[in-house]
Amino acid sequence: MPRPDKSAGHAAGYDVALIDELGLFDEKGRALVAGMLSSTSARDGRMLAISILGNSPLTQELVQRRADPSVVVHLYQAPDGCALDDESAWHAANPRPCRGHQIADLHEGYGATCGGAAERTK
Repeated sequence: MPRPDKSAGHAAGYDVALIDELGLFDEKGRALVAGMLSSTSARDGRMLAISILGNSPLTQELVQRRADPSVVVHLYQAPDGCALDDESAWHAANPRPCRGHQIADLHEGYGATCGGAAERTK
């Protein structure tokens, strides 16, 4: 049975709170995240966020705090300025999906959306 929240003295307490796509939250999402963190405090729980980096101030703050032992960030990204058709950059940004047919899908998608490196203007 959930126990009360430490800060509010009521509400449910949870062992784990999961936020999907935190990088898409704008500043208005901060209250939701604070509520989820608070709901895990009564049980010494954890909050997990799985996301693209996005433009969210919340993900930017987590990346800035990754030296803090209470925060764990695994950031996968292509090197700045890399070419769109650079397979090593695809692997850096997508370490798990870049296997077999997924690489073929990336090649096909790149050709369909960008017209290939020779035709790209930027």
